Amino acid sequence: MSINLDALKESTSIDIITSSRYYFKVLRENKEIILRLVYPFCDDRLYSEFLYDLTYDDAIKSGLLPRDELEKVLSDRELITDKDKEREHDLTKQVKAQKTLFDKMRFAKDKKEKVKENIDRLELELSKLRSKINGFYSLTAESIATESKINYLCWSSCYTFSGDSKFWNTYDDFNLEKDLDFRASVVNSVLMFLVGFSEKYLRKLARSSEWRIRYMASIKTSLLLFSRKAEDYTKDQLSLVYWSNFYQNIYEMFSDDRPTDDIIESDSLLDVYMEEYYKGLEQERLVSSSKNRGSDAFNSDEVVVTRFSELYDKLDYDTPKEAVINERSTDLKTKKSRKR
Repeated sequence: MSINLDALKESTSIDIITSSRYYFKVLRENKEIILRLVYPFCDDRLYSEFLYDLTYDDAIKSGLLPRDELEKVLSDRELITDKDKEREHDLTKQVKAQKTLFDKMRFAKDKKEKVKENIDRLELELSKLRSKINGFYSLTAESIATESKINYLCWSSCYTFSGDSKFWNTYDDFNLEKDLDFRASVVNSVLMFLVGFSEKYLRKLARSSEWRIRYMASIKTSLLLFSRKAEDYTKDQLSLVYWSNFYQNIYEMFSDDRPTDDIIESDSLLDVYMEEYYKGLEQERLVSSSKNRGSDAFNSDEVVVTRFSELYDKLDYDTPKEAVINERSTDLKTKKSRKR
């Protein structure tokens, strides 16, 4: 029996997102231990922001510069030039453009491999340039405050393998950890967990059969998708719900408007298709609105004017059809001769 590894990987990713948990292995004092990460709850995230503000204020009082002031110093001393910033901007645009091209290429395998090599080359240059730039910002007030915030989130997210208690009982215990390599490894793992999956992968999950079954079952039965309250949703949970709703709306489009399956499977092609689709809808709305605004009521075959209108006694009225049959049924004929 063959096993679909891609489907198995997607299923595991879905479990990670829905449970907001993740297991990983790390070395501590040359011994392997398994830890359990739990995405921080709302209270922990709020306190981490509070801790950020406190640490930032203390850093400023101790003499560290905020990022914008340091940028001015670096610019004045030409440690980071405008040329470096322009090159970073250009590289970012080139990488994005090359990735879009890579996604659109279908059957030209050799050309696609060259595009992939070009992406790797550009990303390497971009990474080196950013390392140079970011190195100067490691001792800003923002960087110190961010480190404090991340450390707190790391402590609050890290549990023992069984999940019964936090690995470090208190935040002070985390700060007093003697094995700094171990702590650094845990922080890196927590950061990857907090950053979550890429948008591209989340969109792929939103289209997958297993997730669509879960999503539709939740809609039909009113069951919760996740065990958490909405305020405690993770970044991945919010993104997955968003993309699920996005694709569901597409699947429910009329057949004449609905993009083909090949387009739906390609993020870049689908985004272009939907952008053009909504532009078309907006143009139709504007044309319809323009026609309605430009219409004149008195161009109609029949117009009703009430007694309260200022035009009531100033207009000449046609004889209604009913008056042709029975003139005594209306006084409009006599009204017609009245003029001021």
